[in-house]
Amino acid sequence: MATKTTKSEIEIRVSQIYKLLIIGTSRPAIIQYASKKWGELSDRSVDSYIASARKIMMQNLEHDRAVALSEELELRREIIFKAMADKKYQIALTAADSRAKLRGLFMPLEHAIDVVTAHGYEVSDPTEITDKSAVTFADILPTSHLL
Repeated sequence: MATKTTKSEIEIRVSQIYKLLIIGTSRPAIIQYASKKWGELSDRSVDSYIASARKIMMQNLEHDRAVALSEELELRREIIFKAMADKKYQIALTAADSRAKLRGLFMPLEHAIDVVTAHGYEVSDPTEITDKSAVTFADILPTSHLL
């Protein structure tokens, strides 16, 4: 009768498979490794360990991304602060734009068009509008905002 694998043993196995995945080991090679290392395991058990290892990878990636984003945003905050103190407004504006992009405050034109059309509006080239009742952004915003 086979003994039940403990939680601690499972964590160790997942950790070892994590290391194999990092170096690009294929699924068949991982199955072979697991069989030699831990005895006869079903492919399903090994796949479960692989899935757990990949889940940890994704969590680490999300954490690393969040940390990197925070560091980049903080760097830009410092650049803006220093540039403003030195009255280097173009540098401050460039850093502020970069920070806004990192925060996702600017969307690509294609995405903006998709959002507008998804809400039932038609997007047209302003130079091709012949219908005098059509509303453009220029009609909505004061001209000082267009500069």
